[in-house]
Amino acid sequence: MGEFPWKQFWKQIKILPKIQNFVWKVLQDGIAVYENLRKYNPSVQITCPMCGTTEESVLHLFFNCQFALEVYHASTILIETQGNSVMDIISHWLEYPDQGIMLNLGGCLLWNIWKTKNDLVFSNIQIAFGPCIRKSLEDALNFCSEIQVNQFDTAVWELPPSTFVKINVDAAYSDGKGAVAAVRWILLVIIWDVEHYVLIHSLQQWQK
Repeated sequence: MGEFPWKQFWKQIKILPKIQNFVWKVLQDGIAVYENLRKYNPSVQITCPMCGTTEESVLHLFFNCQFALEVYHASTILIETQGNSVMDIISHWLEYPDQGIMLNLGGCLLWNIWKTKNDLVFSNIQIAFGPCIRKSLEDALNFCSEIQVNQFDTAVWELPPSTFVKINVDAAYSDGKGAVAAVRWILLVIIWDVEHYVLIHSLQQWQK
């Protein structure tokens, strides 16, 4: 692979700043996975705590681990995971003709895979791909809310009754200013059941 397209990356990534910075660290191999920690402390065990079968590297944890593969497979939005390196995979996200949806939702999934791993290691919270996907969608929803032009009072979210499902829809509009101004719409739809489990989700963007 040639030089990573950093300019295109920073132009397309539109999620929360803390997740943008995290994805940048993933690209720089700057995450404290066991493989990296062992460089400073040879006594650190390096087996992935998520699958218990392979050395935990950045590439393994986020793209080759069985848990990560289950997360991407369960997501109804296509996320490509094929590639020889992290930069190779995320370069494919940048090239995909979907106005940045794969890059931005993929970044949210990376962030929540990392949080899930830390919950397991430090709090002994058992891993499950459903909550990981749900939290990733919520991160994307939070971004949509942040860029709305007009802000409205928000109601308190409640679970649906036992015989119903709940459909949440959020939309955002941005009319960028300047020489490279663009008009952009984002629509996020999530359908939940009474157990707070995501049944269907969809994130779409349109840009002129």
